[in-house]
Amino acid sequence: MNKSILICTSLLLATYSSMAQEFVSLDSAVSRAIRENHGIVIARNNTEIASNNARPGVSGLYPTLSVGGNLNYTNNNTDQEFVTGQTQNVDGAQTVQSGANVTLSYTLFDGMRNWNSYRQAQTLEDASIANRRLTIENTVVNVISQYYEVARQEQNLNVAKEAIAISLDRYERARLRKELGAGVTLDLLNAEVDLNRDSVTYRTTYTNLQNAKRNLTTLLALEPRTNFSVDTIVNFSILQPMEVFKNAAMDQNAALIAAHRNQRANEFAVGAARSGYMPNLSVNGGYAYSRTDAEAGFLNYSQNLGWNAGLTLRWNLWDGQATQTRTDNAKLQVENSKRQTLNTEQQLMTDIENAYTTYVNALYVMRTEERNVATSQLNFDRTSESFSLGQVTNTTFREAQLNLIRSKAALLNARYTAKIAEIRLLQLSGNLIQDQP
Repeated sequence: MNKSILICTSLLLATYSSMAQEFVSLDSAVSRAIRENHGIVIARNNTEIASNNARPGVSGLYPTLSVGGNLNYTNNNTDQEFVTGQTQNVDGAQTVQSGANVTLSYTLFDGMRNWNSYRQAQTLEDASIANRRLTIENTVVNVISQYYEVARQEQNLNVAKEAIAISLDRYERARLRKELGAGVTLDLLNAEVDLNRDSVTYRTTYTNLQNAKRNLTTLLALEPRTNFSVDTIVNFSILQPMEVFKNAAMDQNAALIAAHRNQRANEFAVGAARSGYMPNLSVNGGYAYSRTDAEAGFLNYSQNLGWNAGLTLRWNLWDGQATQTRTDNAKLQVENSKRQTLNTEQQLMTDIENAYTTYVNALYVMRTEERNVATSQLNFDRTSESFSLGQVTNTTFREAQLNLIRSKAALLNARYTAKIAEIRLLQLSGNLIQDQP
């Protein structure tokens, strides 16, 4: 036999078993993702941007206060003739003008543009919060799926280790019988081939496990690493009727909430666009200082200091249909958003029905595979006993072993498929994460 295969396999098994691995729970993985996942951090920042845009002053609901100042200096050769007939010729006449002011201005009425803009910004903030929640939920689903993929591969690796142990025992028995003259070379060669195949399966499964772990750490915004273990126990919630999930989804689904908020924001945009048809009235006032010093002219200096106030009325009677265009486009956006909301509702109901059916079927498959494992285990135990007594062939023993391996792998797949289907159903109904950060 190729001794190197057995030696490498044994060393690999010993290394994997002896590694001190950190245990990562599902709750800690989800919590870490919510805090550190790059996509979630970006979504959280986008929500903060939307919140900043929803400040009243951004929409013009607050007055503006500004200060200003000026200082100008000129040096000119001046020739002047006054109405009195006097003349003045000054070379290098210097003039200094300085001033300062404080101005307060406020828009009293602009066709409700500022108010509609403010309400639109508030609604977009709500939509951003819903989108952030959707991002969090999608990320959590990915984390849970990848976490259970790691768990599945860990259990597959255990199955592969059991298969190697069984095949190695079979090979050693065949070798011993051959050395004692009670066995044939064909049995030994068959045992060697099966052991090699099981070794390859182990190495492939081990690689899949390492890749799954690295994928999980990426979702958790960690450096890729593989030295950790996960919880392989899977628990299921009590299955509720489909209508319970549908009713919850209409009130709690993040995508549907975002669609409603976007529709409402577009309705406010129509009001903001229509404000172009209305007059604009603003008030302003302030306190100003100005002074002029001149070496040429009637006055050596002039100074003003005091309060000022005023009203400004502006009404665009014709703007080249710019307001009409903005209003028409805003109305079309409202129509589009209504259609999008209806489409989201319909797609949501379809997705829930599909997810529910998939979940129910996955539970049925899992229960069936559990029975298959029990039957395959019983068959393998009896076949193993008969094989030890020489009552069955190598082929029959190997077939019983393969049936057991396939049954265990099918059960693992069915169990984690059912769990992911449950998670998907909880997400669609808005029950995956109750408290959104």
